[in-house]
Amino acid sequence: MSVYRVLEVLKKDGEARLDPSYLCERLGLTRREASTILRRLHRHGLIRRVARGLYYNDLGMAEPPNELVFHDWMARASYVSFSTAMHLHGIIDQIPYVVTCARWDGPSVKVENDFGRYWYTRIPRSLAFGFDRIKWARVALPEKALLDQIWIHIHEGCKPRTEELYLQGIMDPDRFLDFAERMGLLEYVTEVGLADPSRWPEFEPQIV
Repeated sequence: MSVYRVLEVLKKDGEARLDPSYLCERLGLTRREASTILRRLHRHGLIRRVARGLYYNDLGMAEPPNELVFHDWMARASYVSFSTAMHLHGIIDQIPYVVTCARWDGPSVKVENDFGRYWYTRIPRSLAFGFDRIKWARVALPEKALLDQIWIHIHEGCKPRTEELYLQGIMDPDRFLDFAERMGLLEYVTEVGLADPSRWPEFEPQIV
């Protein structure tokens, strides 16, 4: 089958997610033929690579709203959390240079594709809660994003970052304490003062 025929079908279908299985089913190609055509289209800049054998169809499709939309293309059992979610919610000012995600199925892994860099950190299935879909991605709630960050630092033997945090007006105190208890972090957040909302201004960046 000619590449031109494939291009015609991709433009007509408007299917954003492309992989060999889709072309096999849609056009009756063998898996080898489908993989070869996808690699050729990518080489010519007509589609963009998300992961091995997985591409975004740029043919007639709107530009993705941002790179977060692809987090569950590569790992379905995942959500955006840690520093990326903290920045999205306004807890931290610093813009992460990678999309940080928590996953509860599969290994911790770093992925780089045509849209950016993604870091997936494996968490226990029992901690896979406290996130919601925000239009285009599953994103941790502000309380869970901060607690995920604290949890992974403690789990890795590092000191959690508890400074330069904007918490007032962003985090719900009751939900924060509930999540902290469920994650076994209540004692820690109490010790450092995060359990007391009246002390939250102390964690904000200090203007010199």
